[in-house]
Amino acid sequence: MRSQSLPILCLVISIPFLVVGCSSNNKGKIEGTKWASKAGKVEDEKVKAGQLILEFGEEGALRAIAFDAIVLGKYSLGAGDKVTMEFSDEVMGEKSHRARISIDGDTLTFSDSSGSLEFTRKK
Repeated sequence: MRSQSLPILCLVISIPFLVVGCSSNNKGKIEGTKWASKAGKVEDEKVKAGQLILEFGEEGALRAIAFDAIVLGKYSLGAGDKVTMEFSDEVMGEKSHRARISIDGDTLTFSDSSGSLEFTRKK
């Protein structure tokens, strides 16, 4: 009987470590924040400083202002730096976007298949 319970015990002990290992690096950093783009490039299009705005609400609400258009949606935090965004309208040809977002102080770095762009925290 003892040899059968050992694998179950190992599994039970391992589960909390799996959960901790899959947590978001952005939890507690992104909620309730607003960000303005720095000058850069998205695909082949130049972006001026402040031309893109990202607002992450407390309850997963998302608002993006891109090239004078306002798009609403929801975001969810994934493991590590992964963030999934679901918009009400298409943004760059798609309603769903998966990105890597890393936050270091007042700088947010947004990376996806179209490239990488930095944002500055707005007060």
